[in-house]
Amino acid sequence: MITAFKYNAKLHYLSPLLDQLIDNIHHTYDIAKRPQLLIPIPLHPKKLRDRGFNQSVLISKGLSQALNIPVASVLRRTKHTEPQSRLSAKARQRNLTNAFKITKTGQATIQGKTLAIIDDVITTGTTIEKAAQHLLQAGAREVDAWSLARA
Repeated sequence: MITAFKYNAKLHYLSPLLDQLIDNIHHTYDIAKRPQLLIPIPLHPKKLRDRGFNQSVLISKGLSQALNIPVASVLRRTKHTEPQSRLSAKARQRNLTNAFKITKTGQATIQGKTLAIIDDVITTGTTIEKAAQHLLQAGAREVDAWSLARA
């Protein structure tokens, strides 16, 4: 379902996928300890144009509505990278070096806050790790990772 959602624009699959993720969040997080902001993993503008949507943004918006946590698009993709799914773990690290930056207003937005990075699938964790490094360096207090699946 995730592959069809992401690569074939089967957007109607998002609802049942979100239901499962939301159920897991309810069972894992005390309401008072939930992140203050949801941070979707950005796509490079070229990939966004080609795909027509950012799956992480759609997931973030659905979570935001269900959990009453705002979405903050404070990361931007500065490097057009190879799809991570085609690469080895070592190549994934190199592929994402300098791929993310914090937006101009992002640092003030995340300062001292607990965040959840949102992505569709976590495989090796490289994307999450690189994004989290930027967010923590910019002043986030804590960064969690939420995804539809862990491969």
